[in-house]
Amino acid sequence: MTVTSETSPDFTQFHEHALSPSECAVLIERFKQSEHKVTGAAGGQIQHSVKRSTDLAISAHQEWDDVNAFLNQRILQYLIQYIRSYPFLLNSNINQAPRPGSGRASPREVTPQEFPSLSDEELIEAIELYFMPSTINLQHYAANVGGYPGWHSEYHAQNFDGLHRALFWVLYLNEEFDEGETEFFFQRTKVKPRTGSLLMAPAGFTHTHRGNVPKNGDKYIATSWIMVKPAAALMNQAASAAQ
Repeated sequence: MTVTSETSPDFTQFHEHALSPSECAVLIERFKQSEHKVTGAAGGQIQHSVKRSTDLAISAHQEWDDVNAFLNQRILQYLIQYIRSYPFLLNSNINQAPRPGSGRASPREVTPQEFPSLSDEELIEAIELYFMPSTINLQHYAANVGGYPGWHSEYHAQNFDGLHRALFWVLYLNEEFDEGETEFFFQRTKVKPRTGSLLMAPAGFTHTHRGNVPKNGDKYIATSWIMVKPAAALMNQAASAAQ
């Protein structure tokens, strides 16, 4: 039996004004001035037929700690919104959440229907229990040649991190170009970059996508993943809470 629904969500969220134009401009200028930029890789390999970019993993460089912390805090605000919309992201890992102010050692059972009504404090405590941020990359795609035209998902077994990605996010830092959309294969949709806008979507194969080549202008983005903590870390947390 095949069950279909015309109202099925696509599990992506797009937020305009996640960053201000001035914040985006500062990030682009700092990126341009950095000495740590490298040729962008796909799956750990430089493959220009798949991806052609200049990348900067800011999480690996101490002078970017302020930006790294700022972006992770900003993304957390939108992750809370995402979980309110799609509570099974969190509920698929647990059926409990901390009581407000009780810390991580005193959970209570929470149904999926309750997640949208949980306080920000409760959701942040639950998020920090089971998820962690990953490396943030700033990327530059040169006009008419740069892009990530190879279809891909963010979940893969080529490295440890790839196995733990739950969501990916993209902050579009500029829009002074034509095309350059993030295109989803199965959803048959294209997300048009807007300065300061945020895209958040599942990391798995269901959201296979590509970054189309920007025409007549360069494209700048910041991108990363929301990671599920490794099982060993989760078990250690549970053991510590039980003591």
